[in-house]
Amino acid sequence: MVAYSFNKRFCQAIVDGTKRQTIRGERKRHARAGEKIQLYTGMRTKGCQKIVPDVMCVSVEPILLRWFPTLMWDVTIGHEKFSLDGGDLRKFCQADGFMDREDMARFWSKFHATPAHDQLAEFSGVLIKWEPV
Repeated sequence: MVAYSFNKRFCQAIVDGTKRQTIRGERKRHARAGEKIQLYTGMRTKGCQKIVPDVMCVSVEPILLRWFPTLMWDVTIGHEKFSLDGGDLRKFCQADGFMDREDMARFWSKFHATPAHDQLAEFSGVLIKWEPV
């Protein structure tokens, strides 16, 4: 079983079921479809708490994010691209626990990269989706 830790800002969205996915960088082993996942906040601290009962991984796909410091530019999941010109990118950002593309870009700029104001940043990893057991 694989465990993932989340920033406290995502806990309520995980509890109410509006966030059922996470974007993660490469690591030795990620969850696999059909496997249970444990979701925590504050792992490896005294304040560690399980957010919800174990959930079931339904998919793991490669993902590429590209953003400016204040605007998510595009997201590619497998071979499907969600770009600036459609509502699908906004829906994707909301499904990942953000209010909109701007909110997601600010978060990624703060925690994952700090490109110059006019530079495009990139992140390559995996998109892990789950459902309640």
